[in-house]
Amino acid sequence: MIHIFRMLRGFVLVSTDNIAPERFFNLCRARNIVIWDIAQNDGRYYFCMLAKDFLNIKDILKKCGMKLVICRKNGLPFFVFRYRKHYSFVIGMLLAFTFLHIMSLFVWNITIDGNLYYTDNVIISYLQENGIYTGCKMKDIGCDKLEQKIRKDFEEITWVSVEKSGTRLLVHVKENDGDKITETMQTPSDIIASSDGVVESIITRCGTPLVKPGDTVKTGDVLVSGEIILYNDAKEPVSNRYVYADADIMVKTSMQYEDTVQRNYMYKIYTGRKTEERIFSIMGRQLSLGVNFHKFEKADYVTETNDLKLTEDFYLPVCIGIKTGFEYYTEEGFHTEEEITQILTDNYDIFLKKLQKEGIQIIEDSVKIDITDVNANMSGDIRIVMPFKERKACNVRTINQHTSNA
Repeated sequence: MIHIFRMLRGFVLVSTDNIAPERFFNLCRARNIVIWDIAQNDGRYYFCMLAKDFLNIKDILKKCGMKLVICRKNGLPFFVFRYRKHYSFVIGMLLAFTFLHIMSLFVWNITIDGNLYYTDNVIISYLQENGIYTGCKMKDIGCDKLEQKIRKDFEEITWVSVEKSGTRLLVHVKENDGDKITETMQTPSDIIASSDGVVESIITRCGTPLVKPGDTVKTGDVLVSGEIILYNDAKEPVSNRYVYADADIMVKTSMQYEDTVQRNYMYKIYTGRKTEERIFSIMGRQLSLGVNFHKFEKADYVTETNDLKLTEDFYLPVCIGIKTGFEYYTEEGFHTEEEITQILTDNYDIFLKKLQKEGIQIIEDSVKIDITDVNANMSGDIRIVMPFKERKACNVRTINQHTSNA
């Protein structure tokens, strides 16, 4: 940073044949004149100083009886002076600096890290819906307001930090790692049954439980009420209040599973031929560089691009890359019974793993595979124990207080 500062102000490398320049150095220090890179070679002393300071040391040189010889001039002022008559070059430099300044006013790169549950595309699409996209103005982004909105709209995100750096917008997130987060200021509501079943277990933390293990429930039944009733000594209701019902409820129920796969399918056969095309993109507009002589009827294209940047945080709205096309043709295939059975089984295993990831226990399954000449179908019932979390707003009512004569 100090070197950049000196280059902007301009400095000179000077030398002297004075064998004792110590007095000169002391006087410069007394006047806060900075001297650096002092070296001795062939009986001469060499050192650097700012161009402005060099013009203000005539009286010091006179006192010391010294003469300084300029060996080299460095920095922006000397560079501009050297090319002052090259008008096109100077204009080009001014236009370049103006362009960089204008580019610094916009967002040209959005980086998201810490996310696993939500993909980058999901979060970027959300930002676009809220007016934040590549090319928007930096000043239009309120980091604090955006952080609050993301936390509100994404349940699995427990912490978020939005940072503007150069021409980048950095979104750091932390998702729920499985720990329960206490809900505050929630709207009073009841927990209801998502489907028919039998209550396996219930642990109530807040609210009034209306069922117990072994009870049969129907879809829409209230399992834990958000209404808490207060009683007097005579066990008469005197008042009530409403809360956000909170409980762990596991219910034994069943669900239908069905999956169908066609036996006929189309598959790709790659010919080995490919074509490459250089691409250039500026502010979202893509141009092709050179001529593409191979136009395939059917091909898969893979595009690899690199964003141009001046520094780690100063991106430009320009990217270059290569677009590669791989030619293929299609043929029709037919799954054997073994192949289609394996496909259905793999799909079913993936479905079960997804249920288990959501905290659903698999008790029993009775699915079967039916294969015809056209397709194959796997269907049946799955007995499960799953948590019920569906809720609805409390039906608010007023309890009249009972009074008794003493």
